[in-house]
Amino acid sequence: MVVAFDAVGPSSSATSATSGTTLTWSHTCGASATLLVVDVALPRTIAINPVSATYNGVAMTFIDSQAANNGTDGYIASFAIVNPSTGANNVVVTTTGPAFNSGNPAEGGSTSYTGSDTTSVAAAIDNIVKAAAISG
Repeated sequence: MVVAFDAVGPSSSATSATSGTTLTWSHTCGASATLLVVDVALPRTIAINPVSATYNGVAMTFIDSQAANNGTDGYIASFAIVNPSTGANNVVVTTTGPAFNSGNPAEGGSTSYTGSDTTSVAAAIDNIVKAAAISG
């Protein structure tokens, strides 16, 4: 199968939270979606562990994180799930605190794809990387 873009969530401008310890948005996976990837930018006040993500209540696999400016400006954490539920469902990213605030917000977004390997998150991500290298 050919890997292709399915949808972006919550919109092209992502979403943010300035209070609480969860970041929630809706993502609509099409009927043929095979992979959902979530990226969230977290402030430096939030430790990398524990951070978790779910889609439609199902735990997502943590992929990796990358510190910004050696961690002094926070970091990006990525999660994924193969064979995501179709239709509009919530993505929920949860931390144990401290709470987000206007000076330390969290921001997130999601992208779904079709045509990726569904045997594992690692295989699906490998498909996406190879497709990007070929097309780009």
